[in-house]
Parts: sequence; structure tokens; C-alpha cells
Amino acid sequence: MNTTENNKLLADFLVENEGGLIKLRENVYSTLDDFGMPDDDLILSDLKFHSDWNWLIQVVEKIESLDIYYNKYIDYNSSMFTNGKIELSTNIDHVYNACVSFIKWYNSQK
Repeated sequence: MNTTENNKLLADFLVENEGGLIKLRENVYSTLDDFGMPDDDLILSDLKFHSDWNWLIQVVEKIESLDIYYNKYIDYNSSMFTNGKIELSTNIDHVYNACVSFIKWYNSQK
């Protein structure tokens, strides 16, 4: 998968798990404003999970909130975790790849 496909995977994960994004139509997402209304349309090229910590941390927090799946995944792939948490390093690529890996595994569990 390339960055665009991985970002779509992360966006769909947030939509499905009420993680702050909504899907307006295929490949078009939005955040919600203070009144619960969609903000600007975000197309796939607007998604910045791979390059912006503010985007990626939403995914990390949503993953860590899924206790049952998260704990099963830690047992499955402990090398990406420290003390039961996604290993947050200064390397955004490492955290991004850990999130992509978790979501692929999570989707396979359904």
C-alpha cells in the first residue's frame, strides 16, 4: 500500500470507530465543527496522517481506546509496543507504520 491508501485506511478506521472524522462520500471526509456540522471537505490528498502529529495522534488515541482488540494485538505483535502503549518515538514514520499495521490486523479480526 502507498501513503494515500494507508491514509484512507486510517481515515476509514476513524470514521468507523467515531474517531473525529465523518465520511461524506467515497474518498471524501470531514471533521465536525462545534455544532456537529461538517467542516471543509477533505479529499484523500488532504489527509496528513503520515506527516502531521496532530492528525496521527487521533489514530493512536482511538487505537488505545479499543481495549479488547488493542490488548489482543499487543500479544500478537509486541515489538511495536512499550508498556502496553504504541511506542511513541520522534520518528513519525515508526508510529504511522505501527498504526497502519494495527488497523490492518484489526480489520482482519472482523
